[in-house]
Amino acid sequence: MWLLLEPKRILGRLPGVAAEDMLGNLRGFQLPLLAAGDPAGIAPGRLMHRVESVYDLSLQNDEADGVFSVSLLEHLDRVEDVLESLRRITKPGGYGVHVIDFVDHRIYSGQAARPFDFLKERSTASLVHGSNRIRCEEFCALFEQHGFVVERVERWAHLPPPTEEEQAQFAEPYRSMARENLATTGARMFVRRV
Repeated sequence: MWLLLEPKRILGRLPGVAAEDMLGNLRGFQLPLLAAGDPAGIAPGRLMHRVESVYDLSLQNDEADGVFSVSLLEHLDRVEDVLESLRRITKPGGYGVHVIDFVDHRIYSGQAARPFDFLKERSTASLVHGSNRIRCEEFCALFEQHGFVVERVERWAHLPPPTEEEQAQFAEPYRSMARENLATTGARMFVRRV
């Protein structure tokens, strides 16, 4: 909805995107069906609906002008493979906007007391309680290693950093990280393919 009605809320200052343009692109779509989650509301020939693995996208090389994800990247175990997949399908100069939630997701169900609890677990598993524990600055570095320039990071959820006492309980490498880096609990990353 925000992408269609308030594109700046999602896309920020990306060039050439106005609410009028987005609304004009709705011609032929059946909005009640889309609102109900029914892909039959998609205007044929104007938008493709695909359900496929982000590890094995069927889009051709350099086919996408923009790639958007919301609360996806923190749940993937092979992030570097995914970023390479996104680089492959994004046109040079194309944009990506990725919303990432960096907290222990058990906090939403009350199973974790603090957003940083999963950083205390000494585990070599790529996913701990369904999340990969990659921090914001690490994601920035990974995007850059995979052919993107990080143009901007909007930290939309920034809690007080963990206390020294709490951080002393963290597993490495989180115990040694700057506490300010740990405090980013949600961000929107704007990247551009080189």
